[in-house]
This record gives sequence, structure tokens and C-alpha cells, in this order.
Amino acid sequence: MKKIIVIPGDGIGKEITDSAVAVLKKIDEKFKIGLEFDYRDAGGASYDKYGEPLMAETLDARTRFYSARSVVQNGTISKFPNALKRLYSVFVKV
Repeated sequence: MKKIIVIPGDGIGKEITDSAVAVLKKIDEKFKIGLEFDYRDAGGASYDKYGEPLMAETLDARTRFYSARSVVQNGTISKFPNALKRLYSVFVKV
């Protein structure tokens, strides 16, 4: 099983990320990779739901996924870009 943490972001990020995930799912269907997607919020989406632009759980998930040699995919995050600097330290942006 290959894990991918998906952080759609806010604004156009969600639409772009949804399209990227759809492509990855098609690839997974064809090649039987065994992809698993874990969705997390950041930026305005997180702030609207939780009152914080970047939850500790998102950072923790990022650390767990990274240590398992997995991938993190995030969309555009425009409302709280400084909060995302903590995420950029260890993940691959697809």
C-alpha cells in the first residue's frame, strides 16, 4: 500500500488537486499500485473548519507519511501561506 496525504488547499487548489487525484486513481486501477489517500485541510479550508490555518494533526500526518516514504500532495494555499512553510520542510509537492 502506498499512502498519499492530500491537502487540497483553498481557492483553485481543490479543483487542481481533485483532478490530480483522479489521474492517480486511474493509474492505480491500471497498475494495481494500491494507493491510499488521506485528505487533510490547510489554509483557508482549515481555518473555516477549525479556526486554525494548519492543524497539528496535519503536521503529524505529514511526518508519519514522510517517514513511511510516502507522498504528500497539496494544492494552492493562498489565504495563509506562512502556515504552509512548516509543511514544505519535508514533503514532495506533486
